[in-house]
Amino acid sequence: MKSNFKFYLKKTFRGIFRFLGFDIISFDPRFSQEARKMVLLQRYIVSHLLDIGANEGQFARYIRNMGFSGSIYSFEPVRSSFMLLEKASQNDSKWTVVNVGFGEVSATKTINVSRNSVSSSLLRTLSSHTDVHPESAIDYREDVMISTVDEFILETGFNCRRTMMKIDTQGFEMEVLKGSLNSLQDFAIVLLELSVVRLYEGQTLMSEIIDFMYRHGFQLAILEPCDCDFRTLTILQFDGWFVRRELDDVIDA
Repeated sequence: MKSNFKFYLKKTFRGIFRFLGFDIISFDPRFSQEARKMVLLQRYIVSHLLDIGANEGQFARYIRNMGFSGSIYSFEPVRSSFMLLEKASQNDSKWTVVNVGFGEVSATKTINVSRNSVSSSLLRTLSSHTDVHPESAIDYREDVMISTVDEFILETGFNCRRTMMKIDTQGFEMEVLKGSLNSLQDFAIVLLELSVVRLYEGQTLMSEIIDFMYRHGFQLAILEPCDCDFRTLTILQFDGWFVRRELDDVIDA
């Protein structure tokens, strides 16, 4: 009787929330992506985050709201976005921000700064992107400093074993990965933006990046849609959370 009451109560509330434009799901790693993320951070004892392509600090604030209390290192090459990132980090003593981008080699490169700033890329934006998101169009170009993950690790002596690396560089993810080949296998978790559709000229698509990660000792733990063409309801991009295989075990069902 109790179980039937619970079922109908949940069904009633879910109907009300869906009518209001919301949903209710069980906060359980079997059903909830948010719960699964928290379990992964705890299981791999993640104490550091490398936030590559930080923009204005959106992901750093998001992971803080999840309860992450470790050190955050955010990297953003675009000067205007970096100034907002710097302001966002001011009251967080464990949040370090650096005005630099990452790629396969160290160099000075020209970045295409988009009107919405979040779509800024070292690659040229294609019409497949601007047709869906007109605000992703290029506003101006700026010369920026590019380093590599391996150089950062070598220069700082950073320990990657309990570190999550998040790479959201608008089509430039594979180049960042290629600049991390000496240290990549040491990271606990790697979060990558994965495109199903080519949105930037020369962008590496999702299938090739997943294959690259598998060949370097990682397996996919979470695949979450993060961008959609709302005209057709087709998915453009996913966020992929990869975990190092030798530490992984199955989440209890």
